[in-house]
Amino acid sequence: MDRQKLLEKVLAWRASPPAYFAGGDLHELDDVTTCKKYTVENGIYSHRFYIMRPLDTEETPLPVVFSFHGGGMVREHSDRDVLFCRRIALNTGCAVVSVDYSLSPEVVFPYALDESEALIRYFADHGQEYMLDMSCSAICGQSSGGNLAFGAAKRLKDAGRAAADLLVLCYSVYDQASDPVQKKSPCPERAEVYYTYFDAYIGDSDPMDPEISPVFADPESFRGLPETMIIDGGKDELKYENLEMVKKLAEADVPVKYLYYVDSPHGFMVNQNGKWEDAQAEAFRRIKEVLRSEQGR
Repeated sequence: MDRQKLLEKVLAWRASPPAYFAGGDLHELDDVTTCKKYTVENGIYSHRFYIMRPLDTEETPLPVVFSFHGGGMVREHSDRDVLFCRRIALNTGCAVVSVDYSLSPEVVFPYALDESEALIRYFADHGQEYMLDMSCSAICGQSSGGNLAFGAAKRLKDAGRAAADLLVLCYSVYDQASDPVQKKSPCPERAEVYYTYFDAYIGDSDPMDPEISPVFADPESFRGLPETMIIDGGKDELKYENLEMVKKLAEADVPVKYLYYVDSPHGFMVNQNGKWEDAQAEAFRRIKEVLRSEQGR
């Protein structure tokens, strides 16, 4: 599709976001957590991010969770992402950096991935300025954000840097090369949406590039990644590519845990439907265990 037509289509989507959010007050945690928005110039990037913390911890260095929102690389950071990250902060005692990365089709691969890696590197050098304890961190991603989270963690690992102590990847997009209608779990009713997502993000790049579609990567390239939790639902059209990633991580001797909620659809953890409370509780428990253990060393 022509880039201008793609942009017009995506802008129309952004002007009328889907009413996926199923329940809960978006500001229910305002009294027990804080949320501050930042814009930081870092070389060629103008990083936008939010930091959520439990209330009254502004002077306390906290372990940090980097969170990458979903939306097909084209939809904006939203209130539901803020609420989800406030929940992480409240239930784990960690600070959460919610990344408002650059969207497609205004930018194409690998811009958002480069930007995401650069932001984590920025905090490695400047975390203390935000009262973040970068010696213990996790990286979390939802859907397309899971693709970015995984890609950034792998790049940091490949560069010999500590990517994180834990990855939490939720119903992530790992295959942007296969036709959505031809996948093992086809979704003809959403095929046009995925075609637009992929066209907008990939541009002229090869969709088989392992940084775009890591499900096609050599499992050996995953060796050395941190403990990984993959969460998915039985009603998610991406469940088979998530299961394939579990297998590839296991082949590479990466400690991996797979949580599967049979009656839950794509996006259920942030949209608050299906078994969202159970999934959030399991993810938050493991984040707290791992990061608080690392901080105590």
